[in-house]
Amino acid sequence: MSGLEAEIAELTRDLNDTYIEAVHKRESLKGKMDELERKLSAAHGAQALCLGEELELASNRLNELCDSLCLASKGCKERVLALEDRATAAGFDVQLDKAKATAKRIEEVASDLLCYSLGR
Repeated sequence: MSGLEAEIAELTRDLNDTYIEAVHKRESLKGKMDELERKLSAAHGAQALCLGEELELASNRLNELCDSLCLASKGCKERVLALEDRATAAGFDVQLDKAKATAKRIEEVASDLLCYSLGR
């Protein structure tokens, strides 16, 4: 395996790890926020205030995750394109389809979070 192929394999693993972590965090935050919203709709007084603050914190975490995934997605695309350019310049025929597909899935998770956030 050439150095370039090793970099592509490492990039693909990194992207996959990022994707798995992003999906886990997305599901966890969305689940927590949905639960808080259900509880808040039935709450009164001090309990409602406390749940509202908790929901606001979860919303902030969701926005931070969305921002970080947008940046990660951009960085992933740049890394894939840079490796593709290096491979082309070196005359290698390398497969970056898996890395490109995973980068796209990370972008879709970020997009989902943004839509969820805006829809609230």
